[in-house]
Amino acid sequence: MKISIIVPVYQAELYIHKCLDSLLNQTCQDIEIILIDDGSPDKSGEICDHYALQDQRIRVIHQENGGVSKARQKGLETSTGEYIIHADPDDWVDTTMCEELLKVAVEEDADMVICDFWTEEPTRTIRNHEQPSAMNSETVLKEIINGKLHGSCCNKLVKRSTIAKGNISFTPSHITVLEDLLFNCRFLKQDNIKISYLPKAFYHYNMMNASSACHVPWPRKIQSEIDVLTELEKIFDKSEFNNFYNRKKGVYFGAIQSKRDDILRRLSPDVKTRFFEESHPFRLYSPVSNCIKIALYGYPRIAYYYYKAHMFLIALKDKLRK
Repeated sequence: MKISIIVPVYQAELYIHKCLDSLLNQTCQDIEIILIDDGSPDKSGEICDHYALQDQRIRVIHQENGGVSKARQKGLETSTGEYIIHADPDDWVDTTMCEELLKVAVEEDADMVICDFWTEEPTRTIRNHEQPSAMNSETVLKEIINGKLHGSCCNKLVKRSTIAKGNISFTPSHITVLEDLLFNCRFLKQDNIKISYLPKAFYHYNMMNASSACHVPWPRKIQSEIDVLTELEKIFDKSEFNNFYNRKKGVYFGAIQSKRDDILRRLSPDVKTRFFEESHPFRLYSPVSNCIKIALYGYPRIAYYYYKAHMFLIALKDKLRK
């Protein structure tokens, strides 16, 4: 059984060596590594070509910059493995990841195998536990949408035939964030999806590369989140998952942070109505709720400066502690 590892590459020349070395050092040898150079302006594309000359398991595709969704989709269309997993070029993985995930997938005949992952911050490493509360697609789907489980493709090995059966894709191509969450939700929305969980962490998510394809400016990020919610609402009944209430609140807060008053004015009216119905009196230690409330009362700029003042106080408190 072959595993295809899809890597969208953009501005990762400082990190991609570590990523590719970790993929090539997998104990599972039956892999193919598909590198999609998404018009990267640095030397990432050259580095990919160099690695491809050294190891026939690597294939490189160069394309004009089209965004991470288009890159992932190109990799998916080009791949030949029975199972698919994704990696980002500034991250790295432990050597037994593919072998252990594949073992579970085959033994349990799983359409998707989920594992834990590590978040690598400048001063600490955090293990993210990704065990669903129940091993059925409806529960996993709900917990991804509500943020209890991560929507990433990088800690999920999925069966190619199940992707093909549902005609699942990374579309629309202009989506620049949460494209993996949307893909996984479409995947899990199919009937009779079998889920397995492996309680180990292999993937190291690097938070220190601000130039990667996964880090986009706030305005594009907020618009992309709106587009993802729009796509999700096309495939779910309106009564399901509280109409994505929590995620819409997150979009509101992002719009406040980026001073996008235009986005605030046209966001979902159901959020505003429900927020006022369920809200509590203002609380000093609830900055997100307070910011949203101030903005929804019609004062988005005041909400923004409230947020900035609160973040300043947090930074000052941390500084005084040191």
